[in-house]
Amino acid sequence: MDFDLQIAEIFVYNKDYDKAFDYAMQFANNDIEAINFLGWLYYNQQCKFYNPENGFKMLKRAAELGDKNAIEFIEMMNVNNNDNERNYNTTSDNYINNNRSSNMEESNSDARFTAIGLSGSGKTCYVMGMYQQMAIGFEGFNLVTTNSKAHQLEDWCDVLNDQSKGRDRFPAGTDIGDISDYHFSLKYKNKSVMSVDWMDYAGGLLRADNHDNYSKLESSIENSSALYIFIDGELLCFKSTEDKIESVQRKCAFKINHFITEFSEKHNECLPPVVFVVTKADLCAPYFNNDDDSELQRVIRESFSNAFYNADSVVYVTKCTLGRDIADDDYHGKANPDMYMPFFLGLYHAYLDACRQIKLIIEGKKCNINKDIDPIRKLLEKERSKKYFRKEEKIKGLENKINDHSKNIQELDDELDKYRKMLKAVSDQLLRESKNFFTVFNGNVIRFETETV
Repeated sequence: MDFDLQIAEIFVYNKDYDKAFDYAMQFANNDIEAINFLGWLYYNQQCKFYNPENGFKMLKRAAELGDKNAIEFIEMMNVNNNDNERNYNTTSDNYINNNRSSNMEESNSDARFTAIGLSGSGKTCYVMGMYQQMAIGFEGFNLVTTNSKAHQLEDWCDVLNDQSKGRDRFPAGTDIGDISDYHFSLKYKNKSVMSVDWMDYAGGLLRADNHDNYSKLESSIENSSALYIFIDGELLCFKSTEDKIESVQRKCAFKINHFITEFSEKHNECLPPVVFVVTKADLCAPYFNNDDDSELQRVIRESFSNAFYNADSVVYVTKCTLGRDIADDDYHGKANPDMYMPFFLGLYHAYLDACRQIKLIIEGKKCNINKDIDPIRKLLEKERSKKYFRKEEKIKGLENKINDHSKNIQELDDELDKYRKMLKAVSDQLLRESKNFFTVFNGNVIRFETETV
C-alpha cells in the first residue's frame, strides 16, 4: 500500500490532524510525498504537531531523496540562515503557499461564500441580521464568529435592537473598493460541523482596472460554494413590472452584469451556484402579490439574464428583511431578522461539494484497493489451503494487509457519512421552506429537490 496524498488531504480538510499525521507516519521511512506532507504538517500553525524544527528536518530528508520542491525550500532556508525561527516561519509560509496542493491553498475554512452588490444594497446588514438570527439558534443550527469581527457584529446587533436610534441603527456599508471578511463556525446540536468564510466585496471592485482586488474577487468566487448577488429592495418599490425592471437594470444590474459576463467567459461559461438576495423585503412587499412569485422571477431574469444561461447553471432568488415592522415610525420599529434562507442555500451547496469530492476519492481508492487486494487474497487462499508447511506468520501478514486497506476505506466512508448527514439536515430545512425561494436550472424554473450523493 502506497501513501495517497488525497486521503491525507481529506483529513486536513476536516481539521483531523491526528488522522493525517498517523496516516502519513506509516510511510515516513521511504515515501518522499509522505515526508513532504509531514514537513508541511509540522509547519501548519493550526496543527497541534506544529514544530518548525521538525518540519525543516522532514523537508531536508525529502530534499536528500531528490524532491525538487524540498530542495528549493532548503536553499531558501540556507539563504535566510535557518537557525532563526522567524525565518522558519516566513520562509515556510512562502513555501506552503507556492507548493501545497490545490485543496489546501483555497482556504483554511471548509467553505467560502462570496457576496457582491452595490453600496446600500444591504450586504453588511445581511451579515449582521443573519448572525443575530443564527447566533440565537435555528432548527438546531447556530453560528459563532471566529475572528476579530465577533465584537463588531455583536455591537452592531446591540445597536440594531435599540429602537430609539431610528435610522442610526444600521451599520455603515462596505466602503467602495474594500473587502470585508467574516469567519464563522457553524454548529449543529452543539457540535462544530463546518467553518465558513464570508467574503463581502464592495461594488467598486467589480471593475477590472482595480487589478489587485479584482483578481482577489475572481479567486474568491472560483473557490466559493455559492456567489451571492444583493439587490436593494427599495429598487422594487414601483407598481408596474416595467418600472421595477428599469430600476433594477439601471441602478444595479448595469454595474454587475459585465462582471458576471467576464467571469463566465474566463471560466468556460461556468458560474458557481448564484443566490440573488432581495434585501429590505418589508419595503417592497406591498408592491408584489406575495402568493405569486412570477413577477419577481421576471424582474430578476430580465435584469440579470446572463446569470441564468451558463452551463448547468443553478440560480436561486430569495428575499430577506431585518423585520417586517422595522421601518415603522421612521425606522423606530422592532427588529426581527429573517435572514437564514440565503445562508442555508449556500450551506446546501457547500455540503454537496464536500460529499461529491469525498465520494469521488473513495470510488477511485476502492477501485485501486480492490486491484491491490485481489492478488493478496489469492496468496492468502493459497497459503490457507496448504495441508503441510503452512506459514501462519505469512497468513497473519496477508490478513493485516487486507485489514489495513479495509480500514482506510472505512475511515473515508465515515467522513462521507458525516457530510451526508449534514447535507440532509440542511436540505430538509430548505424543502420545508421551499415556498420562500425559487430555483432556476439551465434557464428553467424548477421545484427545489435535494441531490443524493
